[in-house]
Amino acid sequence: WPSPIDIAFKVSKAFEFLKGIKEEYRKDFAALAAQCDKFAYDFLSQCQTPNEARDLLGRAGFLDEAMDANKKEFVAHPLSQQLLKMEWQKGDASYLSTANFNGWFYAFLRVLVLPFLVPFSFLQFVVSNESIKKANVTRMVEVINVPVYCFMVHATSSCLFLVVILWLCNTDTQPYITVQEYILWTFVLGRVLVETQQIQRTRMTEYLSSMWNIVDIISLILFVAIIVMRISFYFRLPSIL
Repeated sequence: WPSPIDIAFKVSKAFEFLKGIKEEYRKDFAALAAQCDKFAYDFLSQCQTPNEARDLLGRAGFLDEAMDANKKEFVAHPLSQQLLKMEWQKGDASYLSTANFNGWFYAFLRVLVLPFLVPFSFLQFVVSNESIKKANVTRMVEVINVPVYCFMVHATSSCLFLVVILWLCNTDTQPYITVQEYILWTFVLGRVLVETQQIQRTRMTEYLSSMWNIVDIISLILFVAIIVMRISFYFRLPSIL
């Protein structure tokens, strides 16, 4: 069964819709929508712990829907903030809640070391029995999907991407494809795959509603065009020489 908060949000959404088409009752529908939002906030306040609030909301991603629906007061509720923090850290990174240098340094070090452990995890997966295989794969997926780790991986990747671009800009242009260019192309390919997955998860209109996504698309188109021109020049090089 849907939770009372879920029903309140749906009713509030209906009032918001009616507010846009019934101009003569605009203030009345706005007041009713505000009452639904207040009911949801007050109902959440009855919970004593974040676990109770999570059980009340009933499903994962409910707070994401609340943010998309612009329910700012509900998302700003202390229990909502605690749930978002739990989702951000996923328990595996709970040591970050102390917000000290050692915790963040350990998390950053783990992000750097994690890719190098993949081959060893694969070997362990091959030689293990079925129950251990399932546990290892589940654990690896859980670690990779921790949001705080995903953020740190993307931030580190972006910094390395800028370093490679600066490295390439400060080297002399060569007629043949250099190692720096291969590394840069690998980063560009990774960014293309990430943006493609993001487009698949959301509708195109929703994706293009963000200016940052449009900037990413334009930059990737320019990078791909430069790569195509560079490869074309490489294959034409023997005839030029």
